[in-house]
Amino acid sequence: MNNFRPMIKAEIDSINYLIGKYEDKPHKPAKGTLCYSIQNNEIVYYLQNSIYEDGKRKRTAIMLGDICSKPVQSIKLNRFNYEMLRRLRTNKKLLEKIDGKYMDISPFAVHKDLPSAYKDLPKECYIDDSYEELKAWAAEKYEKNSKEMQWLPCITVTGESVRSKGEAIIYNMLVYYGIPFKYDSQLTLIDANGYKVTRYPDFAIQTKSGQIIYWEHLGRLEKEDYFEGFCEKFMLYHLNGICAGDNLIITADRIGGSINTKAIDDVIRYCILPLVR
Repeated sequence: MNNFRPMIKAEIDSINYLIGKYEDKPHKPAKGTLCYSIQNNEIVYYLQNSIYEDGKRKRTAIMLGDICSKPVQSIKLNRFNYEMLRRLRTNKKLLEKIDGKYMDISPFAVHKDLPSAYKDLPKECYIDDSYEELKAWAAEKYEKNSKEMQWLPCITVTGESVRSKGEAIIYNMLVYYGIPFKYDSQLTLIDANGYKVTRYPDFAIQTKSGQIIYWEHLGRLEKEDYFEGFCEKFMLYHLNGICAGDNLIITADRIGGSINTKAIDDVIRYCILPLVR
């Protein structure tokens, strides 16, 4: 069961950062209404105001110039920054309100708030049925990639042999967060000619809604044959409705073999974990 609060706090932190950026920009709206008219087939801007004289309302207009004039550009920029700040501050208030009222639904949090007479709970209270189904799915027997590993395998925390250090890192993080998954499992697809072909995604993760998310980690993109092979696989995925940003996650080593584990951790915590636990 997922605690949504860390995601709320992360979003509030992001909004606070953006508010600071936009507060440093000009954001004072103009006194009046920016309007335009067409004169001699050209758009001319003016600033319209209302004043009262002798108890009567009168409109005034200050001509500013065309769309490229500095006063016009300045007024538009200020209004945009003002609107951005308004929305950011509104969203921040809403999230802070949610954060204050959101209730952790983990069994341990519920247990903590129960009266003392209810503290000794039966074990069934700590079972998440949908999560147990995901664990059963991951534990099913499935066809794995039988292709021999080109390099010495990397060993994961569960003793599994995987094909790269990047895969080992992702594997270990998924285990750490308790996310059920299948590694190197067989997937049957249809190519552009209508023939069945078999591929083996690095990781397959099923969500509580039943959607399968596939994860490919790329270790040697600087090698031409490796790059071309992945491009072919990527297109095949696309033809079968497996699309990056939807149900396909793609990560990669940097040139030289370094890897950003912080980014991988963020993907798991913010994109996958809420859909699984």
